[in-house]
Amino acid sequence: MLTSFFKHFRAQVSAEWRFVALFFIALSTFGTAQAAPGYLWLEPTAGGSQVLNGTLLPPLDGTTPKVTGALADVRATTGNKTVPATPQGDGFALAFTPTAGGPDLRFTARALDAQGAPVFYLARHGRTDTTPQLDLELVPTEPNGTTFRLYFKGKAVPANQVRVETSSGWRRTLSPAADGSVTLVSPEFPRLFPSRYVMEISAKVSGRFKVGDTVHESALHTTTLSFDVVP
Repeated sequence: MLTSFFKHFRAQVSAEWRFVALFFIALSTFGTAQAAPGYLWLEPTAGGSQVLNGTLLPPLDGTTPKVTGALADVRATTGNKTVPATPQGDGFALAFTPTAGGPDLRFTARALDAQGAPVFYLARHGRTDTTPQLDLELVPTEPNGTTFRLYFKGKAVPANQVRVETSSGWRRTLSPAADGSVTLVSPEFPRLFPSRYVMEISAKVSGRFKVGDTVHESALHTTTLSFDVVP
């Protein structure tokens, strides 16, 4: 009986390490694409919020990336409450107005790429919550902090390269520190300037992803974190 337990334990640990290793490999090889993919991000509006499609700033290569294809499994939440989402242009209008004190707003949707493989889009507005809720999520290490950890399925993973764009035109690609975190401040930029910030990271994750009756061996995950810094 004890031997059987240890066999099961070793198999379980081995499976977990294989999964984590595959995810690390995916993160290290993804992000070297020639152009940033389109993504979804959240912005407050006068009467609620909206999901926007594309990129906050036009890419330097002159392309106009967009999330294309029908979006399925659309869901918006804040805390443990569902937020109504209404199609609006190539995005959505959400019946929730974020506040500086939280709770943060989250949005998820799924599409299929040109080859029929699944792509999961995840977005968050606000940096109050320090507990991940999305499958792939950038989470501040403290409420309204400037340092972030990347989580996949609730487990911290190295962030690799995180793209940052602001409404004032500033853009950077952040590399992780030794602990896998990324930070927006530095000796040259000791504090955040007033602007809208969108942080984005994409990773192709190996695993089993079932969409309808089809099982896929990998899926692209694109997640954003947006927030506003006011004067």
